[in-house]
Formats: sequence, structure tokens, C-alpha cells
Amino acid sequence: METRFIIPESKQQPHFKTLIELLVKQFTPLYIYEFAQLVQVERVNSVFCSALRQEHYLYCLLVITPGSGAVASQIQAYADRHFTGAKVIVHAHAQDALLKLANPNRGYFAAVFSRGLLCYHAAGAPPVVAVKALNPKKWLGRAIVHWRNHHQMANGFLTAARQAVANGHYSLCLFLLHLAVAEACLGLIYVFMAYQSETTNLKHLLYTCACFSKRPLQYFLGTAENELLLKVLMRSDNSAIWEADFGLADKSADCFLTLVAGFLPLANKMCKAHFAALQLDVNAAKARRKEGRKHG
Repeated sequence: METRFIIPESKQQPHFKTLIELLVKQFTPLYIYEFAQLVQVERVNSVFCSALRQEHYLYCLLVITPGSGAVASQIQAYADRHFTGAKVIVHAHAQDALLKLANPNRGYFAAVFSRGLLCYHAAGAPPVVAVKALNPKKWLGRAIVHWRNHHQMANGFLTAARQAVANGHYSLCLFLLHLAVAEACLGLIYVFMAYQSETTNLKHLLYTCACFSKRPLQYFLGTAENELLLKVLMRSDNSAIWEADFGLADKSADCFLTLVAGFLPLANKMCKAHFAALQLDVNAAKARRKEGRKHG
């Protein structure tokens, strides 16, 4: 099976309108923006049938709600339960939160409002608050610090998982590896999207990463074995697994450890490459200012 991500030529898929109508009816938001739309293309070859091409859409939405309440988890859970036409990632924020100067998602909001697709605008809704992103130099500094913290946490969880296996605590090992992958994804999302996600749901985090790179998700879906391991990791924060101890043995635990141990260097490499690109932007902005003063 081959899996890849492309931007579809048409954004007018029939089920997309259904999704927007469901969210509007249930939550009466002020605005809904689409900040990414991807399609996962799978080609399946089998000795029992001809090659098949299957398309699975992913919609990434920013929902602005009235007031100041936090409803992101409610909207995401509703979309997961009631919409089966495609995968959906929802970032939901209250209108009042946009006014806070200390909002950690300023860069994300600025990007979505300027380049995202406005899908819904409630009648009589107040104008969208203008959000200014941080200057490139300050943003680069924040991104580096943020990634360093998440990377350290992820490596700490990985070390603890190895210790858990040594002590025979296999279910604990899985839970710690779940946290390690989540920390890496949270760091990636902040570095590439300037978004500080609050979820630790691995499925949502990995599909959010697909907005800026196919590499994290393809790392876990590249083989049938890795895909199976990922499914188990996604369930590892479920108390039922703890109660049943999941029947892991040393050999299978090593497979999970190897999988996560390979993902963390990939995430770190991606971030370092992005920091280098951001540094070029900083240098270019500095050169333009210098040139402007020379001719000013």
C-alpha cells in the first residue's frame, strides 16, 4: 500500500458543505476558516483484485466561537462522532481570546486570517480581530526554546519507557511512549504552525502535522507493522489497557521502543532545518533594514 498527501485541485467536495452545516447548527460559531485541506491517496495492489485507488480527505478548520468559553474538545468530539465523510481536525477558540496580546497563537491566527479560506460568517458577527504576528527574529527565538523543551520532555519519556520495560512494566512503557510521540508532535506543530495545541490525542496531532509535512504521518504509516504499532500507541492512554496489561512481552515492547526512538530524531531534524530557513528570513529582513537606512 502506498500512502501520499497532495493538495486537491477542487475544494468543493460534497461532504465538506455537510461538515460546515453540522458545525454551524450545533455550535453557532461566528466564523469557520479552513486552513488546510489534504487528500490521502492509497493505492492497494493485491493478487485477488486489480489495483485500487482510494482517496481519504482531511479538513483542518479554525472555528471562532462567541464569548470566552473553551469548546475545542467538544467540537472535535462532535465532529469525530457525527461526521464520517472525512477526517476532521478542529481548532476552536473564543472571540474574546483573540484580544489577548499574550495569546501564544498569534502567528497562527495571523496566518489563517490572511491565507485561510473563510467558509462561514455568521450574520451580524463582529469583524475578525486583526492579529499581528511576531517579528521573525523574536519568533525564531521562541520556536527554538519551545522545541528544545518539548524535545527534552520527549526524550525523557523515552528514557523512562526503557526503564519501565527493564522492570517489566509493559503497559506503563506504552503510555510513556505515547507521551513521547505527543510531545514531539506538539513541538513540531508549534515550530511549523505557531500553534500551541492542548490535545494529546496522537491521531489528531499526527494529522495536524500533515498540514505542513507528510513525513511524520508517513513515518508511522510507511509499513503495515508500523501502522499496527501506532494504533496500539493511540490506545495506550486508555485505562482498559492498564487493567489488562495488554499482554506485551520483551520482544514486542522493543518494537515500540525502536519505532519511537526513530521518530524523535526525524522530528528534531525537521525542526533544525526549519530554524535554518527562518534564520535566512531574519537575515534577509536585517539586510533590507540596513539597505533602507543607507538610502533613507
